Amino acid sequence: ERPWTDTRLIKNGAFDAYYKEQQIVDESDWDTFENCLRSPLPVSFRFSGSADDPKVLALRDYMQVTHASRINELKGRNLSPIKWYPGDLAWTFDISRAELRG
Repeated sequence: ERPWTDTRLIKNGAFDAYYKEQQIVDESDWDTFENCLRSPLPVSFRFSGSADDPKVLALRDYMQVTHASRINELKGRNLSPIKWYPGDLAWTFDISRAELRG
């Protein structure tokens, strides 16, 4: 197993020392804070181009109909548009990069 795929194995004393010195959280909350930082972020992507470009919209629609619905049904994962990004041109997938790479 590659050690970087399990974030619990990654330690950096300089990182800990720096952020503890900043006193962002109480020492008693440090473990909770660190665990939060170690939680994997979802994969996000966007379609580049303008929201009025027919090619971009066709690609977005194809991905939504063909891939998003299938992934959401079969894999138990959530591939969905990012609500605040205009035109449903940015998406998030609740899988870590390490999982995606396999």
